[in-house]
Amino acid sequence: GTSGEGQPTSDLPYEKGGDFYGAHPSGSGTAKNDLRTLIEEHEGVKYETYLDTKGNLTGGIGHLLTDEPGWELGDSISAEQVEAWFEEDLKTHAAGAMHLERWDEFPPELQNALISFAFNIGPNAFGLSGEPAWPKMTAALNEGRWSDAKQEVFNDWDNVQVSRLKHL
Repeated sequence: GTSGEGQPTSDLPYEKGGDFYGAHPSGSGTAKNDLRTLIEEHEGVKYETYLDTKGNLTGGIGHLLTDEPGWELGDSISAEQVEAWFEEDLKTHAAGAMHLERWDEFPPELQNALISFAFNIGPNAFGLSGEPAWPKMTAALNEGRWSDAKQEVFNDWDNVQVSRLKHL
């Protein structure tokens, strides 16, 4: 749907009272808006299908098309489809981060960084269904050991990808 001002609205699972835990401390808008900006900064926004770094057919804002028949490399994608995919993917990946034991204690910047991380790794980054893809990082987050969680990323991931977690 849209708001009275024509802006898109949604029922994302991390929203409370229509906002992502209130205004962003920087005063630059809501943390939800900053989350989208963060994800777009890392994923890009493409209105045609392309191959991601692993060779998977992708479109929009990092939306994998491997399970969606009918798409071919270079196909055009409407803005409406990009938005629909993003909203769907964000719900899935936010759920992947939100199940962390201390989620409600995390500041909005950390929540955004973790959702962005899950957006790239997948909803099982922190063990949403089964063993987490990042077990040591997940354990550190669940125990409140932020610097250890961040160190796990630096130990296992290249510096380009680590930029997603600058808020840890």
